Amino acid sequence: MIVHDSLKTQPGEKVIIYADPTYSQALTEQVRIELVRAGAVELSVQMVNSGGLEAVRRSHRRREDPVLVDMEDKAMASMFDLADIYIWLPSFWLINPGQTEKILKTWPGRSIHFNWVIDPNDPVEFGLLSEMYEKALFIDYAALDFRQLELIATLRNSTVQITNPAGRYLTFTL
Repeated sequence: MIVHDSLKTQPGEKVIIYADPTYSQALTEQVRIELVRAGAVELSVQMVNSGGLEAVRRSHRRREDPVLVDMEDKAMASMFDLADIYIWLPSFWLINPGQTEKILKTWPGRSIHFNWVIDPNDPVEFGLLSEMYEKALFIDYAALDFRQLELIATLRNSTVQITNPAGRYLTFTL
């Protein structure tokens, strides 16, 4: 699990979680439970802007007014100054003010984020990937680690060629 194995969360560490309430609620809940089990302090759970809120923010040009941008960026940075860990859970990427990426470039804490590049309006794709992420919560990490190390040993000092159904190919040497 990301809380214990990847981030090696320690008792008393302060955590910021960035979550989208429309994506993978089971993942968000399980991460929060594991943080409690690790003895961490949940500093905040930030929500992605909803479509309606983002529309109002854009109509008021919240990220165009330099005074407002500075105010919001400083507020966000001051929250990160208090945190040890940042967990960016799956969210709708198009609604993202951008402050976090700027802060993470120099922030000394530990962080992890999920890549989630799907259209939330496609219920089939959204459902399949949500299910995949939720199953990942219960992976046998020792077995996964063993398989990955086996694959690394097999591929080391070899050339790999991948061809997709359209005939495009990629070749690289390890």
